[in-house]
Amino acid sequence: MSIGNHRAGVLLGIDFTPIDLQPAYPGAPFTRRWAADQALISSRIEGFRPDPEYLALREEVIMGRLTPDEAVARIIAEAQAEDAKLRAT
Repeated sequence: MSIGNHRAGVLLGIDFTPIDLQPAYPGAPFTRRWAADQALISSRIEGFRPDPEYLALREEVIMGRLTPDEAVARIIAEAQAEDAKLRAT
């Protein structure tokens, strides 16, 4: 999940360090949620409508249970499995 190119730094108590460079600290989920919400808002403006599976995966990344790379790998694996299933029919 991409959040754009934010410069490292803190403004009004919000850490703008890119998510993948943020250390695990108590405020990290708040910061990740803020960044993920901004990315989702931007995507919705462009017409993306997330399904429940996407939102669940997003929550796993926000809470730090998955890295963004792990989430992308899971999305790709699921898409490839669905593609293979469709080709088999």
